[in-house]
Amino acid sequence: MKLTILGLFACCLTYGQTPNPPLSFEVASVKLSQLQPGPGYISGNITGPGTPRPGQPSYTGWSLKQLLTQAFNLRDDRLAGPRWLDDDKFDIVATAPAGSTKEQVNQMLQNLLAERFGIVFHWEDRELPTYEMQVGKSGLKMKGVTPPPDAAPLTNGPPTLVADRDGLRQLAPGSHGIVLIGMRAQGIERISARAQTVSALVPLLEIMLRRSVVDKTGLTGTYDFNLDFALDTPGPAGSGLAAAAEPPSGQATLPDSGGGGGPTLISALESQLGLKLESKKGPVKVLVVDSMNRRPTEN
Repeated sequence: MKLTILGLFACCLTYGQTPNPPLSFEVASVKLSQLQPGPGYISGNITGPGTPRPGQPSYTGWSLKQLLTQAFNLRDDRLAGPRWLDDDKFDIVATAPAGSTKEQVNQMLQNLLAERFGIVFHWEDRELPTYEMQVGKSGLKMKGVTPPPDAAPLTNGPPTLVADRDGLRQLAPGSHGIVLIGMRAQGIERISARAQTVSALVPLLEIMLRRSVVDKTGLTGTYDFNLDFALDTPGPAGSGLAAAAEPPSGQATLPDSGGGGGPTLISALESQLGLKLESKKGPVKVLVVDSMNRRPTEN
């Protein structure tokens, strides 16, 4: 009997609780952008958390496709919907509650798209080309380190870069993070990491290679490393869900050199870090847009 009373009491508490309201911007303006595609067209987001105007996120000249990938933190190959999502561009200027994080602002953007464009969507797993990352046959080539106890993560401020012995920029010793450094004059890009796990490298690889990368190395340590590869290194062909290339041999077979004359990202991974990418297929979670209005409701 005592258990029954406790159960009823718990039900009453749950029933009486008020659900948290969805996160939303305090004010938001959505307009068709004057910056439509053409000569000199550029889109960008230069405000919001992590910028000098953290409470005023803005999206100037963004397509619905870009807004959706931003709001749901997706690469565009993980978004499926009508082709016109990339046609028209919009300007959004909003005010977020003080102290909002980037993740919270993205949630607010999701709710704004639902309110103003009436988006209806669902998630589904699709079998798509992926990469599986393993330790190469020649063994691991990274230096294992122990993170210093007073290391400040890069989220606390801009990274401190110093020159290596070849005069190229890298993260300063004692840092704790991972960054992508473009060095156009040298025709290369560099991923510089201090006290990072192999899994911390995965998000950058996925962005540049436009595929999901599954860490199968089994490595749990932390490492310092620099990874140098050709600027504009080629990735898999195509940009859509159905366009990702699948090498016939089952291996990641990109050319040995990229547009800058240096190694491609995939070949640099194995020769410099001892990490090998093998092409596979596997389930990838995709956001599918079922319906969405092409124009927003009035401000």
